[in-house]
Amino acid sequence: MKRIISCLLVISLVFSLFSVTAFAESGKCSCSKAPLVYVIGRQEVYDDPKAENPVNAVHKDKDLLLGAVKEALPYLAKAIITDKWDEYIDKLVEVMKPVFENYKLTDEGEVANSSGCLSSWAPGEVWDNHHSDSVYSYAYPYDPRLDPWEIADDLHAYIQEVKRVTGHEKVALFSRCVGSAIAMAYLVKYGQPSGYSDISCFILYNATIGGVSAADSFFTGDISFDADAIERYADEQLGDDALFQFLKMTVSLFNKTYALDLGILGIEKLYSKIKSAFPRILLDSYATCPSYWSMLSPDKFEAAKEFVFGDKAENYPVLINKINRFHDKVQINVENIMTDMKAKDVNVAVVCKYGSQIMPITDKHQSISDNLIELSKQSYGATCSEITKTLSADYLANSDARFISPDKQIDASTCLFPEYTWFVKDVAHYDFPDGISKLLVAFARSEEQMTIDSNELYPQYLLYDYDSDSVSPLTEENCKTRDYHKSMISRFVSFIAALFELIKTKISETVSGNK
Repeated sequence: MKRIISCLLVISLVFSLFSVTAFAESGKCSCSKAPLVYVIGRQEVYDDPKAENPVNAVHKDKDLLLGAVKEALPYLAKAIITDKWDEYIDKLVEVMKPVFENYKLTDEGEVANSSGCLSSWAPGEVWDNHHSDSVYSYAYPYDPRLDPWEIADDLHAYIQEVKRVTGHEKVALFSRCVGSAIAMAYLVKYGQPSGYSDISCFILYNATIGGVSAADSFFTGDISFDADAIERYADEQLGDDALFQFLKMTVSLFNKTYALDLGILGIEKLYSKIKSAFPRILLDSYATCPSYWSMLSPDKFEAAKEFVFGDKAENYPVLINKINRFHDKVQINVENIMTDMKAKDVNVAVVCKYGSQIMPITDKHQSISDNLIELSKQSYGATCSEITKTLSADYLANSDARFISPDKQIDASTCLFPEYTWFVKDVAHYDFPDGISKLLVAFARSEEQMTIDSNELYPQYLLYDYDSDSVSPLTEENCKTRDYHKSMISRFVSFIAALFELIKTKISETVSGNK
C-alpha cells in the first residue's frame, strides 16, 4: 500500500512539474480564474512609514487636541464678548495646523516630507496567488492623498505585473470607496484606448466617485445640522457600554424636548461667524490632496473651488490644474465610461450598502445611505425614499415590482444598470466584512455577466448579518428598519434607566479599583 501511495505521489509531483513547465514555456494560464485586482479604499498615512513605530500623520493625540482647544478658548471668549472674530479665526487656523502638518501636501499636490502608507509594491514583488478567492490577493496599494489621474499610471503597471506573473490576459478589477476614482481614471487612460483588453470584469463597490455629501458640505462651506439626524446618527454610531447608552438617551431626550434644536441654533450662529476659517484650514489639510476633490459631487465642484481657493487661486495653479483635469476627464463622465465598458462586453456589477444615517452635517440628512454616501449616488440613479419613510403608494403602484426593495424604500429600475446593481442592507461604509467579500468574488469569478436573477443566493436586495458574517436575501419579514418614533415618556424612562446603569457601572469600577 505504501508503494502505491508513493507512486501516486511521484506521478502527482511529475504532473505538477509538467504543468509548471508548460506555464513557464507558454507564459499563459488556462484556468478560468482571472486574477482579482482590488483597488482598496482610503488607507492610513503615517509621518514616517519606515519608522519602528509609525505615527498617524493626522495627529489624533488627545493632549494635542485638548491643548489646541484650551489655547483658543480665551480668543473665543473675547470674540463672543466683542463680536469681533478675526483674531479668534487666526488663532483657530494656527492651532489646527499641527494636527495636519505632516498629512497635507504641497501647494502643487505633492508629498514634501517622509509621510506615506505602510504598504507599497514593486516589480518582482508580486507573486502568483490568483487561484485564491481572497479579495486581498492583489490589493493595490497607493497614497490616498495623491492625484487619481497620476496614480492610474501606477495601477496600469501593477495590472501588467499581475498579468505577467499569473499568465492571464485579463484581470477582474474591483474598486472600493475612493479607490473608485483611481479605477475610473485608469479606465479612461488605459481601458478605453485598448477596448478594455485587460479587463474581464469591473465591480464598482461602495464608490465615492459619484459624490459624497459630507465632502460637499466641507468643501463648499454649506454645513447644516438636523436634530433628528443627529439622534439617529448617535444611536447608530455610539457603542453599547453604559456611558454611550447614557449619551444616546441624553441626545434622544434633548431632541424630544427641543433642547437639541436650541443647541443647533447656537452652533449654526457660531459657524456663521467663523466660516471664513474653513478654507484656510482646508488648505492646510485635505484641500491640498487631489483625491479628496474626487469625492465631490460633480455639481458642487465649481462652488467648492470658489469657497476653498477664492482670491488665492493664483497661488495654486498646479493643484487646480490637477483637480480640473480629473473633473473634466473622469468625474463628469463616469456613466459614459461604464456604459462604454459594458458595450465592449466587460462584465459589470455595482454593489451598494445602505441602512444607516448619513453624517448629520449636510442638508441631505433624510437620504438613505451607508452613513457616508447617499444610496442614489452609489447606485447611479436608484430612486429612494427618505430614511424614515417608504416610497409612496402611488409611486409603488406605477412601478415595476421586480426592482422594488422588500422594505419599499428603493426602486432600482432607475439605476444606470438596473439588472447589474445590488444593494446590501445594514452594513456601514467603513465595514468590509467577509460575507460581502464572498459576494464580490462570486461576481468576479463568473465568466458570464451576472444579473440580479442569476443566483438565488444573490438577488438584487440582500441583508447583512453581523453575527453570522453573511449576506442573505432581503425579504419583507427581515427588512425591518429602526423605530425612531418614541414617545416622551419612553425616552424619559430610557434616560433614567441609562443614568442608573452608568452610576452602577462607575460604582462597580471604583469598588474594583479599591480592592
